[in-house]
Amino acid sequence: MARKNNCLKLALLGASLSVGLPWLASIWTPDLAPARAEEAIRSEITDDILEIRFQSPPGQGDPGPSSDGGTRTGEGLGRQCPQEDSPPELPMTMLLPETKMGLTVSEHPTFFVYVPATQAKMGEFAIADEHDLYDVYYTSFPLPKEPGIVRLTVPETADALELGKNYKWYFVIVCDPIDRMANRSVSGFIKRTEPLANLPNTNISDSSAKRLLLELSRFYAKHGIWHETLTNLAELRLSQAQDPMLEKIWSGLLQSVGVDAKIASQPIIECCSDREDANSSKSQVKSQKLQVKSQKLQVKSQKLQVKSQR
Repeated sequence: MARKNNCLKLALLGASLSVGLPWLASIWTPDLAPARAEEAIRSEITDDILEIRFQSPPGQGDPGPSSDGGTRTGEGLGRQCPQEDSPPELPMTMLLPETKMGLTVSEHPTFFVYVPATQAKMGEFAIADEHDLYDVYYTSFPLPKEPGIVRLTVPETADALELGKNYKWYFVIVCDPIDRMANRSVSGFIKRTEPLANLPNTNISDSSAKRLLLELSRFYAKHGIWHETLTNLAELRLSQAQDPMLEKIWSGLLQSVGVDAKIASQPIIECCSDREDANSSKSQVKSQKLQVKSQKLQVKSQKLQVKSQR
């Protein structure tokens, strides 16, 4: 009798396993492992980094007027080129803090400008010395056909920005190649500072790359380094354009420094095809520097002549 009961128990156990095991296997399939890992990473990021707020360093203001016409002309003269009938919905806008000054740790930084739809075909970008006497870097390029946030990186072949030195930079929509007054431009300032210590750990796996870029953006934002804050976050947004969480963080960062929410939502566009090779660009810069030196020598000579006449 006991033997029969044992056999019955074994039969019931076998039946329950035959029902339970397929259900268990449906839960722990290997195909779900990567998805669950990604979900865990997303949850960790979402819980920890919901927003990135930029903190401008104390005393880091605009070194001087940047929208009073300058030498590029076209600043503050209107939203559209003279030949266009109506202004664009959104004006050309630098992605900068309200001080119009951005710090960088890079010798060859990246810049961001919202460029509206325009009939103009060409654009110009230049970095000048603080007093706008000569260009440190200059390039011209075809403008994108669609409106968007233009991302422009200074090439490694260009002269490096010097530590602790202020520079003025311009983005120009060339409305008329002959009449410079017809052009439209915006300008800001940039200063290269020492690299920061104690950066977030860069020894990561591919699955943590998203986390690292967010950590870097937040780290640079906390220390007032604008260009690297935006560059790291833009890199992430470009690689995962459909991610609503990243869109929210990106938009929140830009709005925290006064950028219009409609501009923050615009797509990022790679730019630009340099029409001049590195050698000709450097030659132009050197020529401008020589001209400035020559002008200074002439002024000095004139002062000596006045002295001698007295």
